[in-house]
Amino acid sequence: MNLQQEPQPSLSQTGLAKNNQARNRKLARFGIVFAFLGLLLFAYFVRKAGVAQIVEGIKRLGFGFLLILAISAVRQVVRSLAWTKCFEAPFFIRFRDAFAARLMGDALGNIIPLASVAVSEPSKAAFVTNRVPLLASLSALALENIFYSLSVAIFIFSGTVALLLAFPLKPALRYASFGTLVVTILIVPLGYLIIRKQWKFLSGSMSILHGRGLGRTWMEKAIPRARTLEDRIYGFYKRNSNRLLLILALEMCFHLVFSSCRGVGDLYDPLVHKRHSRADAAYRFHFGIGKPCHQRCLQVHSLSPWRR
Repeated sequence: MNLQQEPQPSLSQTGLAKNNQARNRKLARFGIVFAFLGLLLFAYFVRKAGVAQIVEGIKRLGFGFLLILAISAVRQVVRSLAWTKCFEAPFFIRFRDAFAARLMGDALGNIIPLASVAVSEPSKAAFVTNRVPLLASLSALALENIFYSLSVAIFIFSGTVALLLAFPLKPALRYASFGTLVVTILIVPLGYLIIRKQWKFLSGSMSILHGRGLGRTWMEKAIPRARTLEDRIYGFYKRNSNRLLLILALEMCFHLVFSSCRGVGDLYDPLVHKRHSRADAAYRFHFGIGKPCHQRCLQVHSLSPWRR
């Protein structure tokens, strides 16, 4: 009687699984330590801000506080979903892993404000290395940021047009707004041209440094990885054209929610009602932002378009 035996895992697969388990145990230990440090840091900032002031602000907002908290969570949710859509087979990341990595990366960026982008973005990819290879997570993260930048350009353009049409502006601000429109109109086609021509900025720069004898040993290993990263990014648009509008829509939702947070705060804050009518607060809620908030959003996006 012939019994069909199940295939046994190879020695390499068994060794890889053991290495992953050992690495996960080490990461778990570090996770406990950093969680404790995070709680201490949170307690420090709460104490520095003042518990009484925080409680008073929450009471003043009432139900609006929960609504603002929920809307703020949606901002992280939509960008985490967009990140998961930027992975290609055979690599895949679950939403909860992307969401956790994004929260931790943004937390690191807020702690180190002067280098938030340089710290927070790579850390997000590093936090999911137990799920996908670092190169795959970095390329997906770069793709997500490209879509985010496109959505920023669209919102800056639409916000500037709304500012010019809805409010009387001083000549200096009007000229600055027209300049913003021109720059935005030029940046979007330039980005399309870069993707279309597949310009190799990263690997090309490394090749120049390698040709001049700078870090030859390290460059010889890094250049192929950089080319693989660029090929993943540029090839994504051809292989996954059906996802492009969905990812862009998720990024647009991020900005819509960002605008709504201020409107909700104005709608539920009694101090705002002393200065403005409830109808004006409702206007800011439905249309996202009023004149002061609208100008503030333009300043934030124009000065730091990568700021989260």
